[in-house]
Amino acid sequence: MVPSPHKRTSPANSVRPKRVTVIENCLVKFITENVLTDATLKELVTKANVYLKSLANRPKANVTPLRSKVASLKKKIDVLVKRVAELDPSQEGLREGYERNILRHQEEINKFRTDLRTAEKANAPVPPQLSLKRLREYLPELRAIKAYYTP
Repeated sequence: MVPSPHKRTSPANSVRPKRVTVIENCLVKFITENVLTDATLKELVTKANVYLKSLANRPKANVTPLRSKVASLKKKIDVLVKRVAELDPSQEGLREGYERNILRHQEEINKFRTDLRTAEKANAPVPPQLSLKRLREYLPELRAIKAYYTP
C-alpha cells in the first residue's frame, strides 16, 4: 500500500530526523577529533584560567552606599505617605507636592536599585579554575549545548 501524500507522518516515522541525527553525529565527531584536540583544549584551559584570574583580581564594588541611599529614601517616602494620610481636607493643596516628592524619591530608588543589581552582579563569586579533566567532563554536553542554542 502506498502512503497518501496528504497523510501526515509522525516524527518517529519520518526519515528527516534520522538524517539530522546522522549529520549531527558526524559534526560532533569532526569537532571533537579535529577542533578539540589536546593542544587546543590545553590552550583553552590556560586562556580560561587567565581570564578567571583577571576576574578574581578586579576590585569589588562597594554596595553599602547604594543600600544606605535606598533605605534613606524609603524612610523619606514613608514620612511623606504618613503626612498625606494625615492631611486635613483643608490642606488638600499640599497633597500634590507630597505626591511629586514621593514619585521623585521612588524614581531615585529605582535607579539606585538598578545600580545595586549591576554592582552585585559584578561582585558575584568567580568560578574555580578550570582543569583539563573538568573540561573533558563538559565536552559530552556539547550536543545539549548545541541543541539549546539551535532554533
